[in-house]
Amino acid sequence: MPLLRMVDAPCSSTHARRCIRSGRLDAAARALGRPHRVDGARRGDVVRPEPGTALPPPGRYHGLVDGRAADVEVLPDGQVRIVAATGDRPSPDGPVSVVFAGDGGALR
Repeated sequence: MPLLRMVDAPCSSTHARRCIRSGRLDAAARALGRPHRVDGARRGDVVRPEPGTALPPPGRYHGLVDGRAADVEVLPDGQVRIVAATGDRPSPDGPVSVVFAGDGGALR
């Protein structure tokens, strides 16, 4: 069966994961139909994503942490560190969502 195409881009989970892992977050958002979101457990300023979660390459990115604008850093060990967040700081421990901005959000 041929792949679905959305806005002239393949629409498959494999394609989306490749885009995310190569840092092409705009292409991943087109394939997913939304920005890439990572759910995990927060402890202090570190988020541990669920096992097997696709992450962009290590580096700093703009995004949202629980709906608040933030800069985050993807670490080589697969964790995500919250570098700076706007507004009131949410409680340091517990479940959290990190939404990555598109390619324009990379700070590398």
